[in-house]
Amino acid sequence: MSIVLKAAAGTVDPKIDLNWTATPDTYATGYEIIRTGGPATSVPGRTTLTCSDTATGAATAYTYTITAVYGVTRSTTRTINVPIC
Repeated sequence: MSIVLKAAAGTVDPKIDLNWTATPDTYATGYEIIRTGGPATSVPGRTTLTCSDTATGAATAYTYTITAVYGVTRSTTRTINVPIC
């Protein structure tokens, strides 16, 4: 999993773009992303590999957990920290 941090056009606050490698499990139905302290975001489809978080603020660090979804089952999670920017 990798992460790219870039500023959203026309704003001062950053937008965080997440991108990751597809799960090799072909029966996955999508992904679930959870930002610490926030709600889960569903990303449908096994081949959709990006998501943007536009509800971020400058000078704030974030932690995201990404999990592949298999119906009601979840895979092992991957976590990444985005430092203060």
